[in-house]
Amino acid sequence: MGGGWVTPGGTVSLWHFAGGLLLVLSLIAVLAWLGRRIPLGQGARAGGLRIVTGISVGHRERLVVVEVGRQQLLVSVAPGNVRALHVLPEPIEGGRTPALPGLSFAQLLKTVPGRARSPERTDDPR
Repeated sequence: MGGGWVTPGGTVSLWHFAGGLLLVLSLIAVLAWLGRRIPLGQGARAGGLRIVTGISVGHRERLVVVEVGRQQLLVSVAPGNVRALHVLPEPIEGGRTPALPGLSFAQLLKTVPGRARSPERTDDPR
C-alpha cells in the first residue's frame, strides 16, 4: 500500500485522522450557520401568513405584526398564549416598529377582549 494514510505498521496516521475530523466538524458548523441565515420558505410565508415585524416586550413575550392576505394584525405571543390585539387600519412595511395611530400600548391592552383586571392581592393565606 502506498500513500501517507497508512503507516508501515498498518495504522492510520493520527494527523490525517485529526485533520479529517476537523474538516467534517467545520463543515457541520458552516452548514448550521447557513441554515440559520437562509430561510427555506417555511417560516417566511406559510399558508398565506407572513410575519411582518416583531418586538420583544418581556422575557418571554412578543408583539408581532402578522399579515393574513391583505390584512395585518397585531398579535401578542407568549408561551401557551397567542392573542389578536388589534387590526391595523393601514399595512406597514416590515423591519420597522408598527405605529398605531392614537393608541398607546396601555390603551391597546385595555381593548383586548376578556382581559379583566385582577383584584388586589393580599398576603392573607386564607
